[in-house]
Amino acid sequence: MDDRRFDRLARLVAKRSRRQVLWGLAGAATAPVFGRSARAQTGCDPNPCGPNGSCTENPDGTTACACHDGYTLNGGTCTAIVIDFCQIIFPSSITVASGETTGLIYGQVFEAGVTESTGPASSVTAEVGYGPAGTNPKTDPGWVYQAATFNIQMGNNDEYQGAFIAPADGTYAYVYRFLLGGGITWTYCDLDGSSGSGGDFDFTNLGAMTVGPGGSGPPPPPPPPPPGGTEPPTGGTPPPLPAKRKRKKKKKKKKH
Repeated sequence: MDDRRFDRLARLVAKRSRRQVLWGLAGAATAPVFGRSARAQTGCDPNPCGPNGSCTENPDGTTACACHDGYTLNGGTCTAIVIDFCQIIFPSSITVASGETTGLIYGQVFEAGVTESTGPASSVTAEVGYGPAGTNPKTDPGWVYQAATFNIQMGNNDEYQGAFIAPADGTYAYVYRFLLGGGITWTYCDLDGSSGSGGDFDFTNLGAMTVGPGGSGPPPPPPPPPPGGTEPPTGGTPPPLPAKRKRKKKKKKKKH
């Protein structure tokens, strides 16, 4: 190989090596993209607030979320404002004649920082309702609701009571539901208790109502809460009986 051809080959190798080094220093963003053009990434794209909030990018590159009505910022994402926990307490079933008012139905609710204090929480709305048996009250439009009122404080829970007029003869289910102030999403309660996330709500585990001729009248009221907030003792070993005192026998004097 003559000197001129060797020089050209050396210059070509050096040029290619310099181009690869420049691409490596500039990073992948400056490397050529084949097939489609690269799109700039911003702090709000994709929206970190989720579908229920609006994102604003600040001059310093940080983002701020403004949640829609009924939602609150939770871990950087706008989530629904819902109750922590609720439950149908009593009764689990009723039988009533059509047109009669059912007996009182009781439900309890817990919301951290809201229901612990004595008395009703002004930010909680309670309703009791009924609908066709086997249907989901969260999605079925055939459910009817009545406002429930505060009954008593049960530990950290608020207990509510409510009733409604029985519909036409048939088989129905009944449910409690609660709404927290500022929210637009009801939390529905079953007999085992449900959380606001809704994943543990079971519409097949609701109160059962049979409406027919005669009925059986309103159910009895629930047992009163135990005094001092403690459960009444059950079973156990009774205390030992006091020991009987032995009487001393008087010795008879012998006659001489």
